[in-house]
Amino acid sequence: GGTLMGSGVITGNVTIYNGAVAPGNPLGALTIVGYYIQYPAGTLRIDLGGTTAGVNYDVLNVNGQAALNGTLVISQTNGFLAMAGDSFRVANYTSLYFDVKFITITNPIAATHPAVVNSDHSVRRR
Repeated sequence: GGTLMGSGVITGNVTIYNGAVAPGNPLGALTIVGYYIQYPAGTLRIDLGGTTAGVNYDVLNVNGQAALNGTLVISQTNGFLAMAGDSFRVANYTSLYFDVKFITITNPIAATHPAVVNSDHSVRRR
């Protein structure tokens, strides 16, 4: 599959079967006015370059139902290093479809900067 990337607003439903969504260009917010469904083979790619959502790190906003399945890939950029206690809400939504959560979380920085993804889809540096 391909990659849907960039900042701005998409009016309509988005379904990711076998591709990726990468909010920002390179950092920023992507807003979907409609539902967002990410199937198990789909990927959400989030770059962290600071602590301000939509400005210094990527965020996916869904003004509707979201099913966040598949893989979440977190990367740091621009020399940013998350500090203990930093929190990043990487996905916002009106409601969560069947309380589906990411199956796999790929965090290439986890070996040196452990992080946890909370049930509200925020990422916190331990």
